[in-house]
Parts: sequence; structure tokens; C-alpha cells
Amino acid sequence: MFQTIDVPQGKIRGLKKPILNKWYHHLMRVIIIYLIAAIVVFPVYYGIKNVDNYQYDKNRTSPPKLIYSLDLTDYANVPKYEWFSGDIILQFDCDNDSINEIITSIMATSKDGRKKETIVLALDPLEGSILWTFKTKTQVYPPSILDSNRDGIPELIINYSENGLNEGLCALNVNNGSILWKKYYVSHFRYYYILTDIEGDGKYEIVLTSTDYGHIRIYNASNGDFLWSSNEIIENTIYGHIFSNPPAIADVDNDGIKEIIAVSNFNTIYALNSLSNSILWEFNATFWTVYPPIVGDLNNDNKSEVIFGSYDGFVYVLDGISGSLIWKYNTKSRFGIVMSPSLGDINSDGIIDIIVSDSDNVIHAIDGNSGSRLWCFYVENIYSSPTIGDFDGDKRLDVVIKTEEKIHAIKGNNGKLLWSIPLDAYLISASVPIFIVDVDEKKDMEIVTLEDKKSTNDTFLNIYDFESEKYIHSYWNPFGGNTGRTNSLVEVDRDNDGLSNKYEKYIGTKYNEKDTDKDKLPDWYEHIWTKTDPTIEDTDKNGITDKEEDLDGDKLTNYEELKKGTNPLKKDTDKDLIKDNRDPNPLYPEEWIFYSASLIIFSFITVKIILRKKRKRKGNTTPYFVCKYCGHSSKEEDIRYCPECGKK
Repeated sequence: MFQTIDVPQGKIRGLKKPILNKWYHHLMRVIIIYLIAAIVVFPVYYGIKNVDNYQYDKNRTSPPKLIYSLDLTDYANVPKYEWFSGDIILQFDCDNDSINEIITSIMATSKDGRKKETIVLALDPLEGSILWTFKTKTQVYPPSILDSNRDGIPELIINYSENGLNEGLCALNVNNGSILWKKYYVSHFRYYYILTDIEGDGKYEIVLTSTDYGHIRIYNASNGDFLWSSNEIIENTIYGHIFSNPPAIADVDNDGIKEIIAVSNFNTIYALNSLSNSILWEFNATFWTVYPPIVGDLNNDNKSEVIFGSYDGFVYVLDGISGSLIWKYNTKSRFGIVMSPSLGDINSDGIIDIIVSDSDNVIHAIDGNSGSRLWCFYVENIYSSPTIGDFDGDKRLDVVIKTEEKIHAIKGNNGKLLWSIPLDAYLISASVPIFIVDVDEKKDMEIVTLEDKKSTNDTFLNIYDFESEKYIHSYWNPFGGNTGRTNSLVEVDRDNDGLSNKYEKYIGTKYNEKDTDKDKLPDWYEHIWTKTDPTIEDTDKNGITDKEEDLDGDKLTNYEELKKGTNPLKKDTDKDLIKDNRDPNPLYPEEWIFYSASLIIFSFITVKIILRKKRKRKGNTTPYFVCKYCGHSSKEEDIRYCPECGKK
């Protein structure tokens, strides 16, 4: 016999319940849905997260303010040419008045491009007065200042021409701009030249490349006499190879003599010994390479590596002793590397990193030890190498790049934007990078740069001042990294600790020792991370050395935190709710804990919502006829026998 009952919509009493009808079945369904969503959403999220461009750093500072702008065309005092362009920038106290003069140049070019006249100026930026000027009939490449003959009078070494045809070198007295010596040579010069002591005998040499078959030449810096040419090294081997850009000068094999690391236009990198007239090694790249290489110790093994970029889009790192490939990094750019790389420990881990810009206007920060990407940043129209320094006063290195439209400052440890300064510059001045100098000797640094304005066709020298009272300083400057332009890190940071020689003098540490106070904590680690005094073994004088202190209370000493790579001021470096002393991977958050907990919580919330809605629908019923013997149901109103079991 059938009986009429009321049951909730979609549910029949007496029937076997559907397999997905219990609460834990709902839970399983929800978990599966969340897992599918995670598989789809997380890669998209991390893909967006890894594109660091145009993200501002949370601790960003205000951009420096323009405090001084000088129209150099007013001081050039040359006939009206078609256009002007500025180039070199140097800083030196020329008249011993404790004010650093700016030495710069402006080149006037005729409409047909045949006539060129360059005026070198030494000017007082505070008063806007000109100390001296010097004219030459050729383009002046970035010079250097040194006292090559030890007579107490620093010289400014520049290329020089009186008629625009024959070119040579001359040394100017920086006090008044007078010529100390000049020498003419047959060929013209390419790009900038290098001042260095190759033999370590206290005598400086000038190293440059020339246009006559692209040879590398060496001259005596005290009088300009010719000393050596690269075609003297096994003439049949590299004769005719064009060295179109300056080399790097560094002792790559640790024999006390500096080698010449040069890039030829035939895709070959040479390590040359000018004293023994020998080739230490050579490396054949897969594509054309013309920009100067750089040399530095990237993995703290007290051995130099050679770094260069190629038009094939790769950054190459070679062993300095053998010339063998250590690793290479693919920028995946269409036309390769457009400028020489820069060096600096931008993430403060004790490893020197590589910063390079490619033809697609992307700046790449590369870990110097592993060759892995740290971050990338896109800007518009890059024509210069990055400048590395501390530009927000937090004691860590950042990156500054100049384009036609802006000067960008990028946070070194995360690749996010700190600030930007708008510009109105032509291409030529965009290729002249910024320089960080102390104009007024107040130990606060200023940005000095040149701008060829599109609106007026004039060249301006601009000085920007940082509003922050914190100490701003540079680490690696373009055009060779240092004042001698040797493209060698050892000239910038002799002990390879991420603190420049000049900056170590400022903070009181030894520039040739990584650990000034001998407490086994490197100077960079104490200065940046523990905030202790790197010149004192026990900073707070509590009887516990800085090495044995536990500043964050996580039961790890500062020395143990150094070895683990954790933050000595935070108990949980990776913020995964596990203290560093108990975390098997203190630098990598156990994200599965967070995601698993979140998944369970969201799943229970979802199931609870589903069950609550089902209870609300309980009053919505539908009449059914259910057989009391077999449980078969039917909506037919006139039925006597069960079609399933046949019983009445």
C-alpha cells in the first residue's frame, strides 16, 4: 500500500541517499574546487608579482630637488653652431677652496656634422662662475685626474686636436687649465681611456684604443710617450682585430701584474700581458661583443671573474685565470646587451651582483654567484649603464638609470621604484649617466647630470640635492666604475665586501680588510644588518662580543645568523610562523602551512553556508507516494500496485 508523505524538494525518504549528500562529501567538493582555483590563480598571481616594473617600494623617498641649473651654451663662447651636446663630468677641488669644482664639456657641431669644437669647463657650481676653459677641435672623451709624476699638481688627461685631423693627448693643470704636456699621434681615439699602474711600480700608464686597425696602445702618463701596442703580441694572431672600445685592466691571475682584458669585433675576448707580450687566454663568443668588459670577484673565492654582455642577449662570466665559461645569463632581448654591466651587492648578502640593461629597455639584476635572476625592471629608452649606490640612506645599494625622459632610482633589494625625476633630453645627453658627487664638501651628496633640452637645443648642467639627512653615496660609476676607469672592482672595493673604499673611509673601517675588528663578523654585515660598530668587537660593552650576541632572541647568535643567512634582528626571517632556530629552511617560508590552513578554513566556511541554505529549503515540500515494502516512489496520484515489487 502506498502512503502520501511530504519530503523536502529533491530528497525522498526511504530512498538510498545520493553518494554526495553528506557533509564531508560537500567538504571534498569544496576542497577540489579550491585546489583547481589555486592551480589556475596562483601562477597568474606570481607571474604578475614577478613583473616588478612600476611597483613603488613601500619605503620610497621623495625625489631629489633641482637646486642648480646652468646653461653651458652661455659659457661656451663659440660661434652659433647647429646644436650642442654635453659630455664628461668630473669633480675636483681645483683651487683648494674646499669647494669641489665640476669639470665638464660641451661640444658644438655644425649643421653638416663636419666641424666640431669642444670646450672643457671647470666651474664653481655654487657661484656659477667659470674657473677656466680649454678648447679643442675634437670630441673629448671622459678623462681622468691624477698626479702622475708625483709633483703635487694633479693633471687632467684628455684627448686633444688643434685642427680636427691629427689627434693626441695632453695633460692640463687642474688649477688653471694650462697645458703641461701634449703629444700628437697618427690616429684618433675611441671612447674613454684608462689611467692605471700596470706594473705596480708607482708609475701610471694611459691605456686606450685607436682607430688604426683598432689597436690597444699604452702611453706614459707623466709625459705621453708611447710604450706599447697590442700588435706586438704575435702579430699574425690578433693583428687586424679591431678593439673598438676600452679594455678592463686588472690582475686576473694574481701574479702582481695587471692584464689587459679586451673585446675585439671578431667575437673574441683576450687577456693580454703587456710586459711579457703574451696572450694569457682567449674566449670566443657566439656573437658580436663591443662594449667594455668588467672584472670582479663574484663568488668570494679571491679570484677574479670577467663579465661582459653580447649582442646575442647573454651575459657571460668567465674564469679570470683560464678564460673558461663559468655561467651565462640569457636576457632574451632582441638585440642583446647595449651597455657594459655594473657591479654591486644590491641585496646585501655578501655576494657581488651584476646589473645590466638590454636592448628591450629592461634592467636585469643577476646574482653574481649563481647567475640567477634577482629582479627585472622595465624603463623607456635606456642608453647608459646603471649607477650603483645608496640613494635613500638605508646603507644598502640601489640602482639609478638615466633615460631621455627620466632619471629612475630602483630599490636594490626588491627592484621596485624609489623615485623618478622628469627630463627633457636628447639621445646624446641621455647616454651621459648621472654622477654622485659632494659639491659643497658638507658630506651630503648631490646628483650631477647633463641635459640637452629638446625645447631650447641648449645644454644644461643640473644639480639635484637629496632632502634626506642620511648619507647618500655611490659605489659603482659608469665609464669604468672608478676614477681611473679601469673597469675593475678592486679599484672600487679592494676587500670585496660591498662597501666602497671611499665609504669605508667615511665609516671608519679598513678598506683592505673585510673584518676590521676581527670578530668574525664582516664589516658589511655589522654595518647593514646587526647595526653594531664594525670597528669594535663588543659594541655595547656588556661582556658579550658582537659575534655571540643574540639581538632578536631566537637563540641564534649573530655569527650563526650570518652562516644561515637569516636576519639577526628578526626571530622569523621568512615569516612562516616558525622561529629561525627551529626552522629547517629559515629563508624559505613553509607556505604549505599557510595555504593548507587557509584551505581548510575556507572549506569549512563554505560547507557551513551550504548546509545553512539547505536547512532553509526544508519547508519547500512536494507530495510523493512511497511503497512501504521496497521504498519505490511515484508522483502518480492514482496508483494501487507498486510497479517495482508488485505488492499492493
